[in-house]
Amino acid sequence: MSYLSTHRNFLKLCACVLVLLCLTVATGRAAPAEIEARVQAAKPVGTASFTLFGAELYRAALYTAGGRQYQADQPYGLVLDYKRNIRGGTLISATLREMRRIEGRKDDHKTIEAKLNSCFQTVGNGDRYSAIPRGSDAVEFWRNGALRCTLSHPDIRDRIMAIWLSDQARDPALSRQLRGRG
Repeated sequence: MSYLSTHRNFLKLCACVLVLLCLTVATGRAAPAEIEARVQAAKPVGTASFTLFGAELYRAALYTAGGRQYQADQPYGLVLDYKRNIRGGTLISATLREMRRIEGRKDDHKTIEAKLNSCFQTVGNGDRYSAIPRGSDAVEFWRNGALRCTLSHPDIRDRIMAIWLSDQARDPALSRQLRGRG
């Protein structure tokens, strides 16, 4: 093999590596292990940052099987990477407040609130919560890669995930971006 053909092969290899690196950056980061274990070939569909009064609270990423379009009845995982300190009680009250805003007051909100007490802890910059539905009546909540709780309640998947993944979300444009539709 001549020097010129070896050099060309090396350049081709470098070009392939560069393309693979660009594809990795363009498609986002790898899914956390808990999502990889439950969503086959998990790939990001969309990402979004949630800010309040100009301060970033968290970055969200939605993962589906193979990066396919989000469908509530198909396997998926939602990741929230926190950028600020937020008390566990604040996470719970904000979750209930958003559920009430979206669906109105329901008799079972107190029951859901009690169940959420075992799910949410205080978070700080760098903490991560992953929410992974397990059918329509259960959602697993993982904190920094460790299972925190499985919230079991009739139709809880659609009710709680609507906070981030519905057109009734507080910021519908952010929700569409997260779902890869905006």
